[in-house]
Amino acid sequence: MTVRGPRATRRPWYADVRIGGVLILVIAAALMYVSYTAQNGLPWEDTYDVRIAVPDAGKLIKNTDVKVGGARVGQVLAIEAVPRRGDVPPHAVLDVQLEDSAGPLGVDTTAEVRLASVLGGKYVELVPGKARRTLPEGGTLPLANSANTVEIEDALAVFDPEGRAALQRVIASLGDAVAGRGGDLNETIGTTASMLPRLQAVLSNLSAEETRLGAFVRGAAAATTALEPVAAELGPLVRAGGDTLGALDAAGASLGESIEEFPPAARATRRTLRRLNPVLDDTVAVSRDLQPAAAVLAPSARGLSRVAATAIRLDPELGRMARPVDRFLGGVDAFSRNPETSRALGLLGSTDLATFGASATLGLGALLKTTWDAEQHCRVASTWIRRLVDITSDGNAGGNWVRMAPLDEPTQMVPQGRPSANLHANPYPNADARECEAGNEGFGPGQVIGNPPGLQGGGSGP
Repeated sequence: MTVRGPRATRRPWYADVRIGGVLILVIAAALMYVSYTAQNGLPWEDTYDVRIAVPDAGKLIKNTDVKVGGARVGQVLAIEAVPRRGDVPPHAVLDVQLEDSAGPLGVDTTAEVRLASVLGGKYVELVPGKARRTLPEGGTLPLANSANTVEIEDALAVFDPEGRAALQRVIASLGDAVAGRGGDLNETIGTTASMLPRLQAVLSNLSAEETRLGAFVRGAAAATTALEPVAAELGPLVRAGGDTLGALDAAGASLGESIEEFPPAARATRRTLRRLNPVLDDTVAVSRDLQPAAAVLAPSARGLSRVAATAIRLDPELGRMARPVDRFLGGVDAFSRNPETSRALGLLGSTDLATFGASATLGLGALLKTTWDAEQHCRVASTWIRRLVDITSDGNAGGNWVRMAPLDEPTQMVPQGRPSANLHANPYPNADARECEAGNEGFGPGQVIGNPPGLQGGGSGP
């Protein structure tokens, strides 16, 4: 009889020490490969590689983070120093590997090397642009798209030893000022807290669509843009305004006293204009009634024109006649004031008075004859009277108002050392059957003094 020992049992493969050792070595090798290759980007992932030129790569190292909006999207793989080349200053070029989802970047993307913490770490911040043209794989973002970074050392270097000592004294003084005033600070904080809701209401009104704050800002920008071409002319105006305000300040209490007198003066002016309005209406009616007589009085006006032309030719001789004429007119005035004159004229009878009236009519006819062409074609007198009525035609419950809009050249409102290059003056405008210059000269470049060339108004009347 044969006796057998216990039956041998087979162990599983994973319990084999040799197989387990091999697996551990394979896993360790894979981990080492991943950790090594991760320094140059994550393995087995699609990436977007670009180059970025920056003014300064100080304290940047390999594998520095690249962020967009604070989120990490890649890393720096290499840093290359570039020496000065012509007008291009020395700088650094970064080889950057980004996640595929971060690209492609627009050509107007900007880059900045920013401080990550007060300990000195840094990272590269990208601000993607909006351009349709994008940076290709391996392309370079130019140096012009990178911003300079202010280092903490540079910021602190602003304070020299004297400045630091002064800053320390200021901080110490602020500490003394705050000490013992906790209640006041709390009250200030409480007041600020109660003010914030009102401030929020104000900001809400400003941001409301009905406020149209954007349109206001655009209008202000358009106004300043329109004022830019005349900035040189506005400078003297502002300086003259400063002198004027200085003079008003020097006036002291007298200016306030003058302002207090404005209301009584305004009321008196309103009463005067109210009484003046009927007179102006009568003047308009009289001028309208005289208009049909213009055709009859035209020959007399032309005769008066010839007399005036003759008088102008004799102008040098009139100077010596001024004093005798003045004595003659003084005698006429005294004669007219004498009561005996009125009684003597009463004794002359109606025939002589008719003669006097006829002479006066002929004289008026000669005057109107001279001005007939100007009145017929340009309506000088009637337009002037109509405009005189217009300046008092508006008003309110307080009465009528005088209105006008003066047009001035800013450089001519203050004393100047030489005539303005844009000076326009026409003291004797032509008003006849050919043209009506008055008010129709226009404003052109350069300096125009006297009658402008060409025909103005075309003789059709204003």
